[in-house]
Amino acid sequence: MKDITIGSSLKSLQPIYSGKTEKSDGNKGAFGDTLKGAIRDVNQLQSEADASLKRLIVGKSEYLHETMIASEKAGIAFRLMVAVRNKAIESYKEIMRTQL
Repeated sequence: MKDITIGSSLKSLQPIYSGKTEKSDGNKGAFGDTLKGAIRDVNQLQSEADASLKRLIVGKSEYLHETMIASEKAGIAFRLMVAVRNKAIESYKEIMRTQL
């Protein structure tokens, strides 16, 4: 089974918290690219957890703990993504309220 780490998802969010705003291709900022990468990582974790569950169900895997770990990693990454989304929406609303 491929090594699944949430650390890679968290590292992809590092530029957001460190204040770095490097441009990647001139059209989009690092913030948008970072969010897309984090979403892609969460989707990959969910796909791998689903594949692990399918392998367990059909009997190709005997290790329940690997399936549970993959599922929990996907769940934690998804909850992190939702929290970041909620914070971004909250920040946007706050900015819109302060501008007159």
